[in-house]
Amino acid sequence: MAADPTTAVEGVEAAGGVQLEIPADVGYLSVVRMVVSTLAFSRRDLDDERVEDLVLAVSEAATNAIEAHAEVPADHPVVVVWREDDDNCRVEVVDRGGRADLAALPSEGPPTDPGRAALEGNLGVSLIRALVDDVNFETDDRGTAVSITMRCGPLPSPALD
Repeated sequence: MAADPTTAVEGVEAAGGVQLEIPADVGYLSVVRMVVSTLAFSRRDLDDERVEDLVLAVSEAATNAIEAHAEVPADHPVVVVWREDDDNCRVEVVDRGGRADLAALPSEGPPTDPGRAALEGNLGVSLIRALVDDVNFETDDRGTAVSITMRCGPLPSPALD
């Protein structure tokens, strides 16, 4: 028997979101991109370009999380959590790769001068900041959480006849 999509959507809403756990391996980034893209297109009022921006930002955050795991022997998964409310969708990417140096993160979007871009690290963080409406970083000795927010409403309800 096929799953009832209405029941699946109600399950996501009752659970408060969708949680995806992936091994700290870049081979799983395509799964993260597919899940975020599917949720954004099917549940939010976003145009194609904004969905692509969100997917790229989450992919960058997940890549950083995977790289953090490579620096510290960790068998823990990278966790990606989708949450939404009436005005926003939020994707949180959590690693267990130890404390990040938040002071070293760029505080603005990507540099526009190619020479400066070549000299700077953490361009993924700058790219994330440029693509989404809000991004927050929290870290402790266990790892880092990146919370990415895109302002958008839910898809309009279909008209009833």
